[in-house]
Amino acid sequence: LSFDSVDAALAARATNALAEAFIEQNLAAKWDATQKASGWLTQQLAELKAKLERSEAELVEYAMRHSIIFVEEQKNITTEKLKQMEEQLTRAEADRIEKQSVYLLAQDAINRRAPLPGNLNTDTFRELNLKLAESRRELAQLLVTFAPGYPKAQRVRSQIEQLEQALEAEKNRMLAGVRDSHLVAVKREQLLKEAVERQTRSVNVLGDDIIQYNILKRDAESNRQLYEGLLQRLKEAGVSAGLRASNIRVLDPG
Repeated sequence: LSFDSVDAALAARATNALAEAFIEQNLAAKWDATQKASGWLTQQLAELKAKLERSEAELVEYAMRHSIIFVEEQKNITTEKLKQMEEQLTRAEADRIEKQSVYLLAQDAINRRAPLPGNLNTDTFRELNLKLAESRRELAQLLVTFAPGYPKAQRVRSQIEQLEQALEAEKNRMLAGVRDSHLVAVKREQLLKEAVERQTRSVNVLGDDIIQYNILKRDAESNRQLYEGLLQRLKEAGVSAGLRASNIRVLDPG
């Protein structure tokens, strides 16, 4: 800056006054700009805060509506439960196949009047078989000496008929037990299949719920990051407004 005057003191004062006025004007312009920026930031911050509150409320509401509290923990529990059910179903299928084969073998043996599989014979069945064999041997021995009408031979024959009836009843009882065991295994397998299907649907639904939950969660986190970043900018603007700093200096006052 320069100022021409016949009065040197006046020229110095005028030059210094112009420089100070220019600096002050520069500071005022910066202040106005900062105030406008702060006002705009404040308005944007209020809108973003409302958006953040809405997104967080939506996240909480969705989590409560779909019972999503501990997302990963619930996912792990639901998936582990399905795995356990599938293992139980596999064992139930094997058990049903085994009992079905035993039932079919027993039924076939009875239809053919053949001996039942050894693993099905009860103590009662074995005892009846033993008595029947003894009675048949006794009758055979009697018939060697006596006629069929001999009283003792008739008694033994009657005893044989009773044992045969008891043996047949025991066979039917054993077959009924095998059949009932097979039906129980079939029912258990059916119930487990239905449970696995329900649990599979639960896992799929939970997967969809978690996807939507994570979308809402990311939206809320993004809004929070924007809010915190804008808040920091507003604080920085406030600090700048409070500092009377200028990039203009008087190097050599008059």
